[in-house]
Amino acid sequence: MTLPRLSTRLARDAARRTVLRGLVAISAALAPSFFDMHAARATIDVANATSLPRLDASGSPVAKRAAAQRPEGISLQDCLDDQKIRFTLLLDDFEANGAVQAWAAPSGVDCSSASARSGTTPMCWQLSPGVPLAASVDFDARVRDVIHGLPPFSAASPAAGSEMCGAVDFAVVSVQFAYFQPGQPTVPAWTRSVAIEVDTVGPRQPARPEVSPGPGTGSRASDAAVIGISWIPRDSGEGTRIFCAPLGAAAGGADASTAGDVSPCTHPEFVGASGEPVLPTSAFAAAFECLPVGAPPTSRADIARDPHGPLVSGASYIVARAALDAFGNPSPLSPPVCATAARAPESGGDDGGCSMSAGASGMTPFGLLALAAIAATRRRRA
Repeated sequence: MTLPRLSTRLARDAARRTVLRGLVAISAALAPSFFDMHAARATIDVANATSLPRLDASGSPVAKRAAAQRPEGISLQDCLDDQKIRFTLLLDDFEANGAVQAWAAPSGVDCSSASARSGTTPMCWQLSPGVPLAASVDFDARVRDVIHGLPPFSAASPAAGSEMCGAVDFAVVSVQFAYFQPGQPTVPAWTRSVAIEVDTVGPRQPARPEVSPGPGTGSRASDAAVIGISWIPRDSGEGTRIFCAPLGAAAGGADASTAGDVSPCTHPEFVGASGEPVLPTSAFAAAFECLPVGAPPTSRADIARDPHGPLVSGASYIVARAALDAFGNPSPLSPPVCATAARAPESGGDDGGCSMSAGASGMTPFGLLALAAIAATRRRRA
């Protein structure tokens, strides 16, 4: 090979090497961008985020509260029952070695910040270090875990056991899901949050209700033995539940007072061991609820049954009321009062089925008014 040809070949080889080095450099520069773009496409969504399924402590589906009692929020009874909330995550374009973590925090806190998740004063608490990666996956979070860092507790000093039940007043908790791409465990590439209202504190103890033997609603629909009850709601949004239990011969124990004489009126389930008010849980309601009244304008009603059947005419019953807030949380029971169940008194004629609560004499107020009118007419004629 002649010298000029050798020189030309060497020059071409050098040019090729230069081009190859350039391509390698370009590839190296483009590779992170390609993978970052892929990671940026990874998304997390939550199916039916505005109406999440509820489960009991064993994982079986449970019915939610009535629509008027904020059923998507977390109430005292939800906490006491150790319910779970099911989040169905929809993951797209995730990488096999990525990770999805679940966190909770007070509303307004962004858990994508590493400082909010760690350190001596964290604002977020972890619900799961690693949710399984799949296109659709169910993540069940315990209600107690979701709220145990809310005030009066914190992420650094969370509540233990069930002590948050009845302690967390109205708040909003943010449940956040974060996707971390492989090799980057600090800053998530994608987050999705769901806000949930929380209130586990019920209203204050209401005043003792008024009771009377016989109907108190002004309507005598039947001859059933009833106890009339009335109360004054504390505010326009307050609901009511009425509880009762038989006393005396009806209960197989000592007799209790009738309406108006409340001093000996007592029942071991209606007053705490030290005289403190009783909080009517779902178990208490199952045993003693006589009338789920609901919200105002109702402020009086007739009790015709206890949980075991119709009231017995002439039998004595203990009665108490609990107020309800917007989440269905009950107040402690009112001081109890006792009354005797009675049928509506006869009016002596056809009054169209209308009567009011009987007084001590057994005559209705309408009957007294009628007698007064007759007497006045006779005086005028005289």
